[in-house]
Amino acid sequence: STGTVLPALLVLAFLLPLAAISGAAPPPEKKVLVVMSYHQGNTWQDEERAGIDSLLTDVDVSYFYLDAKRNKEGASARAAEAFALYEKLRPDAVLAADDPAQAMFVVPYLSGKVETPVIFPGV
Repeated sequence: STGTVLPALLVLAFLLPLAAISGAAPPPEKKVLVVMSYHQGNTWQDEERAGIDSLLTDVDVSYFYLDAKRNKEGASARAAEAFALYEKLRPDAVLAADDPAQAMFVVPYLSGKVETPVIFPGV
């Protein structure tokens, strides 16, 4: 849909250099953590994921779902779990899809604390 094209293009423009191949040896695989605000099966999130997957074919993409629409009270605890995953993965970039991912994950855990680029598709 038109609403997902612009965010997808922005993600592509930022992350294509991560997937670029240069020289004789292939570069180490880049890692991206995508924190989704809602749940798998949510139409909006599924469309965003399909767009991300279609663009980041040469990148190791990990997804984490906050489930903030169905379980708003539990989403803050899930954000702490997302941060534990971030620390384990040490991704080259983070995508925080939609407002709850920004408010519950990026602001308390990443903003001003890490150097990892954060991209906001769908905000």
